[in-house]
Amino acid sequence: SAATPVSGTISSDETWGVADSPITVTGHVTVASGVTLTIEAGVTVKFDGGKALVVEGTLVARGTSGNGIIFTSSASSPAAGDWKYIKFDGSSSSPGSFDSNGDYSSGSVLEYCTVEYAGSGSTSPGNTPAIFFTYGSGGAPFINQCTVRNNLDRGISGYVPDDSTTKITNNTLTSNTQSAMHVSGVASTTIHILNNTVTGTSDYTIVGNMPDGVGISVRRSGTDRSVIYISGNTISSNDFHGIKVEGSTSVEIGRAH
Repeated sequence: SAATPVSGTISSDETWGVADSPITVTGHVTVASGVTLTIEAGVTVKFDGGKALVVEGTLVARGTSGNGIIFTSSASSPAAGDWKYIKFDGSSSSPGSFDSNGDYSSGSVLEYCTVEYAGSGSTSPGNTPAIFFTYGSGGAPFINQCTVRNNLDRGISGYVPDDSTTKITNNTLTSNTQSAMHVSGVASTTIHILNNTVTGTSDYTIVGNMPDGVGISVRRSGTDRSVIYISGNTISSNDFHGIKVEGSTSVEIGRAH
C-alpha cells in the first residue's frame, strides 16, 4: 500500500495499524505527555533523513516472534545515520513497569522490534543513540526481543530513573558504534541486562586514539543503592571491552535473576 506520512505532535491516543503501513515519518513526531502511541505488530515505520520519534508520553510497540515491528530508513539504499532516534524524554515519558512476577504490565515498551540505520547528526558518542532514554522521573522503556543494528551511534543508551526497575532482555545488537548498550544508574535503581547478544561494535573514530567499541557499558556515580545485574549475555567481536563498568556501583555479572 502507499506510505502513510506522519509528522508533528500526537496530542491524543493514537494507533498506527497494519492498514496504515508503511508509515513514513516526514517530520519530527512527538508523543505528548499523557498520550499513548500504540504501534501494531507487522507495521514498518520509515524515517526521512534526520527525523526522530520523541516520546513524552507512552509508546507501546509490541510485535510478535513471527510478526515484528520495523523502524528503519526511508532511503532507497539505507545506511547508518540516515535518521535520528527513538527518544524517551525522562522529564515526562512513562517508563516500563512490571507486576509482582516481574512481567511487563504497563508503560513504554519495545518488544520484537527492529531498529536500524539511526544516529543522524552524531558528532560525539552518545548524542544520538538509536534508542535513547534521558534522565528524569520518567524514562526507560522495557526493551525485549529487539534487534538493534547498523546504527551510527550507540544502539541502546540512557539514564535510568530514580527508584525504578529497568529491564533490557533477550535483544540482539549488531554493528553499532561506540557502545552497543550504555546504561547509567542514578539513585536506588535496579537494572537487569539479561540474555542479550552483542557483536560487532565498532570504535567511534571521533574519539581519536582511544579505542571505544564496547559491547555493554554501565556507569554509576555516587554511593546510593543502585544494583545492576548482567547475566546470560553473549558478547563477541567488538573493538574494545566486552563489558565496561565505571563509577561506584554494585554490579553482579553472571548471576541469574
